[in-house]
Amino acid sequence: MPQQQLLPPPVDWMQLRYGAVPVPAGPGGAYGPVAPVPGAVPQMAFTMRKPRNVAWVQTLLWVFAAVTAVVDLLTAVVMTRDFHPLSLAGLAYALYATVQSLVTPMQIGRGKRWAWVWALTSAVIGLVLAIGTTMAGMSLVRMAPGVVPFAAVVGALYLVLILLLCSKPVREWMLMHRAQRGRARMEGAPGPGMALSAVYRSPQRTVERPRSLAWAQVVFWAVALVPLGWAVTGMWAVGATAALAALALTSSVGLNRGRFWARVFTLVWLSLVGIGSGGAIVPGLLLATGTFGVGGVEMQAGMAVALSFGLGFALACIAFGLMFTTGVRRWTPPAELVLVFREAAAPQQAR
Repeated sequence: MPQQQLLPPPVDWMQLRYGAVPVPAGPGGAYGPVAPVPGAVPQMAFTMRKPRNVAWVQTLLWVFAAVTAVVDLLTAVVMTRDFHPLSLAGLAYALYATVQSLVTPMQIGRGKRWAWVWALTSAVIGLVLAIGTTMAGMSLVRMAPGVVPFAAVVGALYLVLILLLCSKPVREWMLMHRAQRGRARMEGAPGPGMALSAVYRSPQRTVERPRSLAWAQVVFWAVALVPLGWAVTGMWAVGATAALAALALTSSVGLNRGRFWARVFTLVWLSLVGIGSGGAIVPGLLLATGTFGVGGVEMQAGMAVALSFGLGFALACIAFGLMFTTGVRRWTPPAELVLVFREAAAPQQAR
């Protein structure tokens, strides 16, 4: 009597249901499914109901899209009445937040990991900006009384969004879609009494450290020292240099060990430095050209600011590009996702 083919039990680690997928024969399966070959491992189809946390993430992102669209409109109206160079930076960030909040909700619903990373990075940046705006608004509460509560509410929403993105249901949702797209290697075979677990294993990387990594480290250390040229005196320049030096040190240690997170971390802070430096070039040029009706000393200071920020922008772009070279990518590969089938532990009976 042939042995019966039993469906494996549900997967406990992320509440997935899986089973053998019949392969259709003929165009569109016109001739019915092909009988499975005895002894062959069946193709797996992972399914999972959309968690509520994913729906909440999408809802919050849509809310941010609506809020930032209103901010875009108000900023544009204010700029038409009273133009200020710093308003360009605020408008640029508001436009960026609007695009990010419009693009990522649908892609997160499809389980795209790049959208999850983009949303998480933007949420962390938004939380930092909200905290900074709240602290600055407390000192100017008489001039702008509505800034503090607005920034506090936005910061609280960003904090909730970060917690939702890092929650277990959302991470399992992204993991399930990675398995569906075939980006996970399987070990073992499904069957009765088998449990499924996900593990991350260190991948194979190149033996020798690439030269492009050494050049990248030299360049982003130069980026960290650029703030010293922003001002001849002033503790704020020293503080900015110390903060960037801490970021560069963290990146150097992680990259020397071939860690994938270090490459992502370096790309994030280099992109922020590049955006900030590029946005600061315009006010420096306006000051250097005498647009604000200033004297010769202020014009020379504006030229120095424009040159220093332009140098920081160029170095950040070069270091950012070096992070995508073949040598750096092979030296810092991402961890490999492996789905392992093991025998499930038998439940202990109470005596």
